[in-house]
Amino acid sequence: CRRGRRRCTREKYYVGSLQAKVSDLGQKIATLSGGNQQKIILARGLASGPKLLILHEPTRGIDVGAKAEIYAILKSLAAEGLAILMISSELPEIVLHTSRVIVMADRVVAGQLTGAEITEEAVMWLAPPKAAVDMGPAPAGATGSGVMAEITVGGPPPRPEKRERGLMPEITVVGSFAVGLTIRTPVMPVFGQTLFGSDFDFGPGGKGSNQAVGVARLGASSALVTCLGQDDLAQVALRLHAAEGVDTAHVVQTAEKATGVGFIILNTGGDNFIILDMGANTLMDAAFVDRAKDRIARSQIVMAVLEIPVPAAARAMELGKAAGARTILNPAPAAQIPSGVFAHVDYLTPNESELRLLLGLRPDDRTGTRDLALELRRRGVGCVIVTMGGNGALILDDTHDLVVPTPKVAVVDTTGAGDSFNAGFAVALAEGQTLPEAVRWGVTAGAHACTRLGVIPSMPTRAELAAMLSQTR
Repeated sequence: CRRGRRRCTREKYYVGSLQAKVSDLGQKIATLSGGNQQKIILARGLASGPKLLILHEPTRGIDVGAKAEIYAILKSLAAEGLAILMISSELPEIVLHTSRVIVMADRVVAGQLTGAEITEEAVMWLAPPKAAVDMGPAPAGATGSGVMAEITVGGPPPRPEKRERGLMPEITVVGSFAVGLTIRTPVMPVFGQTLFGSDFDFGPGGKGSNQAVGVARLGASSALVTCLGQDDLAQVALRLHAAEGVDTAHVVQTAEKATGVGFIILNTGGDNFIILDMGANTLMDAAFVDRAKDRIARSQIVMAVLEIPVPAAARAMELGKAAGARTILNPAPAAQIPSGVFAHVDYLTPNESELRLLLGLRPDDRTGTRDLALELRRRGVGCVIVTMGGNGALILDDTHDLVVPTPKVAVVDTTGAGDSFNAGFAVALAEGQTLPEAVRWGVTAGAHACTRLGVIPSMPTRAELAAMLSQTR
């Protein structure tokens, strides 16, 4: 050994110890996530810097309590001089919990590693954007770097390669972004009371943003039209959309209002109350949507939700229809919609309670779902598609009157099912699938979203959706 036998022996022991600990980490991730396979790369640092651990979506599908175990393991590894690179859709959460981290989206976007001599160029060789496990040959002159160990504990399905932009269907989502902040408490508070809580978590949300991310994951050219504040929470949106490849040319930041936010308080029995401040989203109106007219005009599909003011959603439908795009209105949460808007809606996608609220009824009204869908059709909607959870989705238009069944899955969390349905349905329509097949894509994407905790982690990639579709044909 050129560096001396004693030094080499120490390094071999150190490397072997790290390999064992990293292997344990991989097994822990797989166990806690119920089988979320993970490929972990342990790479040699540059010069005298620490070793580098590269992980892809390490906490995907893991609940809040279990995430704390992962963060604790990572902190202990960092304390031994191991630098950590994560590629994750939970970027801000990871930054909160670990200090020696580089987080990467389309490019390296964060930081300084104490004591490390790792340049951006070297990190991009070790983990090229969107191909974290494809090491490739070392670039010329990259001395002192390389793979020290590659430990495979499976590996999540890789994202499909992006098609050339000109070949990708273009889908524009006019909708909301909000950050959800969740905390658990043994009892619900009353005014004036201070309680200690636990399991705090926060992450990106908003139905418009969720659907735009879902569309991008399935391989379409996705653009979001929304409004954010000029604050730290806006960075949650910008990092997420950069990581997922969502076009944000029409995402506006304003000093007038804060980024939308929701506070979710949970008790041990699973009950909750939610306080929403949609903030900057409320500034969206018809004129705001007009700024995105060029993008809408070249879109195959235009989508809107009702977490933004109705005039903004209505204008999106009007512009999309005028441009020859197919329009999808997801009326969530349900609100009173002027009857003239329905003429611009090709596909209306309420769930069963939203369907009733749209017609001024109680959400538990016993009138048959098909009868209510017929009433909406009489008001001018081209096609009504009612999502009915595990009972499938009803399609009602001039030529279709049928229910597409939902695949049976072990349900973990239904929060993202509606957004995932709309994303899958929109992409299938844009790619020329028949209406029943497009709805099958939607119910399958929605079912997939029920199998993992959280909205963003549960949305399927193209490969995951294709695998699930093949199993349910």
